Amino acid sequence: MNRDNLLAALDDDGVQALAAQCHSVMMDFSRAITAQDLIVAAVARAEAEGDGTLADVEAHLTKRLGESMLSCHELREAHTAVAQFMEAGDEGPWEVRSSILDFQ
Repeated sequence: MNRDNLLAALDDDGVQALAAQCHSVMMDFSRAITAQDLIVAAVARAEAEGDGTLADVEAHLTKRLGESMLSCHELREAHTAVAQFMEAGDEGPWEVRSSILDFQ
């Protein structure tokens, strides 16, 4: 990532507005999803991948929990890395781990 491109994007009103909209939609989704939604998804996944036993459901939820915790940790690391990159004032490229910012 080029520092000048990042600074330009952070300073652009259109980019800021779109980012705010994305953030709002993501927050709405996170507030709307319930534990029951996660259970339904886990049961469907367990049935699609195996016998659909309670152990399979628990395994899926445990995996989902671990992935979520890892994503939060990686996002915190990315925030720290961006802050350090911005403070350093380096003009050269900076590599972003795409998995951190790929919100699929």
